[in-house]
Amino acid sequence: MRLKSKLLGCAVLAAVTASSALADSYTLIMSGSQTGSYWATPEGQLTDVLANYAAPYRTDTSYLSMCVEKDEYFWSGKRYNGSITGTTADGGGADNTGIDPISVGTAYLYKQLVTGTLSGLLNNLSDLSARVQNTIWFLEGEQGAGDATLLAHLGSVFGQGGYLGNYAGDEVKVINLTKFDGGGGDGQANWNRQDQLVLHSVPDGGATVAMLAASLCALVVVRRRRA
Repeated sequence: MRLKSKLLGCAVLAAVTASSALADSYTLIMSGSQTGSYWATPEGQLTDVLANYAAPYRTDTSYLSMCVEKDEYFWSGKRYNGSITGTTADGGGADNTGIDPISVGTAYLYKQLVTGTLSGLLNNLSDLSARVQNTIWFLEGEQGAGDATLLAHLGSVFGQGGYLGNYAGDEVKVINLTKFDGGGGDGQANWNRQDQLVLHSVPDGGATVAMLAASLCALVVVRRRRA
């Protein structure tokens, strides 16, 4: 086999493995009807995110979620398609562009809540999570007021207004929910549902395989040159 053919094969292998590492489509069951008490039960590969959550913000099968928009909905106990494309909510919400990046404050509050860091600020779970949800809706422009204590906390961390910029990290992401047409779906009309936050960890398996593929390609080139 000539060098060009070997390099082409390596390029294809790297592309395939990189693509698998970026897989972002899942299914999950949403439950809950009270503000700040929305739970997601992930299925398939998405169950990996459960390890990122601290008790009492997770169970063996579910984690506490937060809604991004306020004018879209899900039906409790129903299954949905979920697509993680980054840190933006697609469709719905107060932002009429259709694509709405989450704020620095939103990502920070959600991560601190579900990892247990905010528990020293407000101890009651339902009270704390409801305050966080309402503040997230405020930060995302979905309602006119947020929790004063949490906003003061954000100001102390980021400076006044510094938490309103677009989040550029990769730990907190948005699951864009859409209608699931199979068994367990909500059977409602339209397509888009209420997008959710998730404390997401990028699966290492695909990235590691991609690195191995790149290393093998380099080894092929070195051996070819020595030959």
